[in-house]
Amino acid sequence: MGPRAVGGVTGAQVGPCGGRLVDNAPDHAVLVAPAGAAPESPRKPPVVAATMVESAAWRLDEVLPAAGAFAPVDPDAAPTRQRGVEVGSVIKQRRDGGPPVNLAVGARECTGAVVLLDHTGLQTLDSVVIPEMCGPVRALPPADLDGLPGLETAVFDATKVVLMRIQLTPATAALEVLGSWSCPAAVAP
Repeated sequence: MGPRAVGGVTGAQVGPCGGRLVDNAPDHAVLVAPAGAAPESPRKPPVVAATMVESAAWRLDEVLPAAGAFAPVDPDAAPTRQRGVEVGSVIKQRRDGGPPVNLAVGARECTGAVVLLDHTGLQTLDSVVIPEMCGPVRALPPADLDGLPGLETAVFDATKVVLMRIQLTPATAALEVLGSWSCPAAVAP
């Protein structure tokens, strides 16, 4: 399963760090669902406005450790690079019976974070800080991979992956870390 489609796996063999090398893998991140799982094909996420990306940078700034004393400040920086935070992904996620939420991921000084924001981007509903995660940090669009309540997503950089579940009800939204693994940069594909 990738951010654009779900398909069958061919030629999966063990690769560096115990990962699977998939012959027909696309040129972007993919997750291999557990045997017997029938994940739905991901829907194309709605376009996210630059103001939401900038708001996500501010919310990530609030949960990440403070920037170092010598971190450069650039008031003209792009919305994805505010206050030393590099925003990797902002994904709008609809939910039944309630306003949509926004999942934002980013990093500053090799600490990553995931924040679940309200529909305005002004309130953080839940967050997870991920140590030893350097930018750029990205997330796969949330989708139901295992048939259990909630949506699964993967947050990743070049050497680390964190699998998460997003629990959404009309009144609440929460993040749950399901697992993580990493591969030293020297052997990362």
